[in-house]
Amino acid sequence: MGLNSWSTYTRGMSNIGIGIRIKHGNYDINNNRTYVNWEVYAYRVAGYNWYENPTSYINCTINGSKVVNNKACLINVYKQTSHTLARGGLWVGHNSDGKKSIRYNFSLTKAPYPINTGSVSGTYGLPTIPRASSMSISKSSMNYGDRVTFSISRASSRFQHIINGNWGAGSKNMMSKRSGTSFTWTLPNSYMNNIPNSTSKKATIWLDTYSGDKKIGTKTYYITGNVPSSVIPTVDSITAYDRNDISRNLMNASNQFIQGVSDIRIDNNGGNGVYGSSTTQRQFVSPNGSTVTTSSSTWQYFSGITNVTGTKTLSTRIKDSRGRWSAWKNVSVTIYAYSAPQLNSFSIARLSAGTTLQIKAKGSISSLNGKNSYNLWVDTSDKGRNSWTNRYNYKTGTSFDVTANISGSYDVAKSYDIRVNLTDKLGNTQRLTSIGTIKKILTVRRNIGIGIGKIHEQGALDVGGDIYLSGKVYGSLYPQSNVTDGNAGASAYLSGISLTEGNTLSGVPEGYGVILNSNLGAYRFSQTLICSYTSNTYVRHWRETERWTKWCKVATDVNDVAPQGMPGSWFRNGFGDYSSGQRLWFRRENKTCYLYGTMKNDRDWSGGTDNIVFANVPSQHRPPHKSPNYGQGTGTNTFYQEVNSSGDCQISRYQNGGSYSTLKKGSWLNISLCWPVE
Repeated sequence: MGLNSWSTYTRGMSNIGIGIRIKHGNYDINNNRTYVNWEVYAYRVAGYNWYENPTSYINCTINGSKVVNNKACLINVYKQTSHTLARGGLWVGHNSDGKKSIRYNFSLTKAPYPINTGSVSGTYGLPTIPRASSMSISKSSMNYGDRVTFSISRASSRFQHIINGNWGAGSKNMMSKRSGTSFTWTLPNSYMNNIPNSTSKKATIWLDTYSGDKKIGTKTYYITGNVPSSVIPTVDSITAYDRNDISRNLMNASNQFIQGVSDIRIDNNGGNGVYGSSTTQRQFVSPNGSTVTTSSSTWQYFSGITNVTGTKTLSTRIKDSRGRWSAWKNVSVTIYAYSAPQLNSFSIARLSAGTTLQIKAKGSISSLNGKNSYNLWVDTSDKGRNSWTNRYNYKTGTSFDVTANISGSYDVAKSYDIRVNLTDKLGNTQRLTSIGTIKKILTVRRNIGIGIGKIHEQGALDVGGDIYLSGKVYGSLYPQSNVTDGNAGASAYLSGISLTEGNTLSGVPEGYGVILNSNLGAYRFSQTLICSYTSNTYVRHWRETERWTKWCKVATDVNDVAPQGMPGSWFRNGFGDYSSGQRLWFRRENKTCYLYGTMKNDRDWSGGTDNIVFANVPSQHRPPHKSPNYGQGTGTNTFYQEVNSSGDCQISRYQNGGSYSTLKKGSWLNISLCWPVE
């Protein structure tokens, strides 16, 4: 920029005036400054002439710089209109926006009369130096992969520009230095790797303005980058697998399962995030439509699906760290209906001669796409002997209606147990029945017994058929004592109602008691145990295929026990009642038990800290935690007593006067214990 004309500022005094002239020169864009020229002078006021006066002094300040400092000067305005006193120039820096105004001050002092001291001051504005350019952006929010246009309004045609941006991993160059004013840029998809846990990023954009190689300014802008809705995680594939070896080997085909048998495992294969995201959750949809969500496993089990059959769709998908779900990945599977082999009907009869047995059986199995097969077995045993011999096998197709004679010759005077098993490749159904002797109105075995409706086999009276009575039946039910194995089933017991002593059968709760056997066959046999000491009642049931259930305690209201002498079976280690008149008593009221009275020992015991168990109470009367007390012994002796959660009643610390003493045989021991029961 060239020099401009002088700007003049003056002030008149009584005989002369003073003034300052200022003009600016070229500006320096790179250094953001302008060169300013100045000149101070005196001039004649009309009617006055002046000549030398060496005692005058001048000062001049421009933009805070002292350009003239108390300079002595000769003012000579004789026959002249003005007299220059000093001149010069200086560089003045501009503000960052290129604008600048400068302050000036010129003064003359110490002049004798008739010159008066005076000054002139003010502000001089400099032209604005072109600085940082600005720009407009076609989009303030955009998807990754989209294009955006930057339109630059430059302050000088000589300026060049660079555009940089921070998209989450530090500054990245978006536009290299160039002179053009329009630039179109594509937001790279790869920048999404910088925001693995977010769907958007507010980026900072910088427009740098250059004059030559000098950066003269920067302006800041913002653009929001959005992850497109189409950017979602992916699942490579889904597979379904049967963890049950038996059903998997039977079907021997991909994606074929068996109702209620197969353990279906769904695998989510190759579930991956996208553009830096990671997998956070997986979902699996089971054959029955239920959904399971997990944050860890890449697979999910669905065991023993029982309520669905046919063609079903299994699905899986993943969720990534941006909170987005992948598309469902599906696989079609077939679940074949299955139920245990069905023996719809079965009967057995003697043919006319009586020594040949004929069966009639009807049933079916599940086809399982033609891969299942069955076997019908018929076994016989002498009645009650539980010693089986196979007599007949049959297998063809998936259903049957068969009438056939079974092998063997059968004594007309004997009864037989018949066992039928229908098996397929997965399960088994069993039926038990029996067939009696041939029909006889009356048979008599001298000195042994009488058979009615059949040949006599056992007892004084052996009846084949229903009995109808119009009078009373007198007699007693005799215990069946030949069974000791608690795992023995219905065939080991007498048919109908019988009794068994609890202490003769293995595995019986609480040991002692009476067992009522109700035996109506292989699938209708139950036992009821009534315990001798507690009156607790337990039941269990037998089915030939599932065998025994567990003994189950029956809820009763018989826990309360009236005061009674403690049963002898509770005592341990030779302890017992002190005498017939002084004994140990037990009672229970609702949920509180009491043990009180006197007892004695049958041997000497050390009186130290060792616990001596003197009794054990049954489980239904035991406390949830230890309950202690102190008791009185023989003479002045005392001892510690307690009952614990295992039912042990024990004493210790038998002492006299603080010193442990021997618990002598036959000592008088006073027991007083009370405890809660849950």
